[in-house]
Amino acid sequence: MADGEHQLMSINLMHEDYTNEQPPSSIEYISKEDSNIPQITASLSNNIGHLKSAVVQYACTLYIKNGEQSKMSPLSKPISLYNNDKGYKQDEITNNSVNLSFSYQDSYYDRIKVFRITYVQNGQ
Repeated sequence: MADGEHQLMSINLMHEDYTNEQPPSSIEYISKEDSNIPQITASLSNNIGHLKSAVVQYACTLYIKNGEQSKMSPLSKPISLYNNDKGYKQDEITNNSVNLSFSYQDSYYDRIKVFRITYVQNGQ
């Protein structure tokens, strides 16, 4: 779950018929200090893209095709795709792009899923 303001959270919704464990009693917060989850860093690149004006954040999970999946990474810092000098109208195409870098201490996973949260309006 993510709302752009609070720490990223996850909850296990698996039916208890499929597991011997008790159902979760609380929401798990994803910590940036946990070394068993991937880390994602996002940075703005000017003059080389075609993204629409907005503020964006990214997260990722690692996985094996048709297999296990890692915990979701914490959200990246918000990246503003608005030009501070000129400004853009809502949903206007900018000349900006975002560079993403990933780190994870284990080479067990061979694929990645990237999630982008886009905030088009202030307060969204």
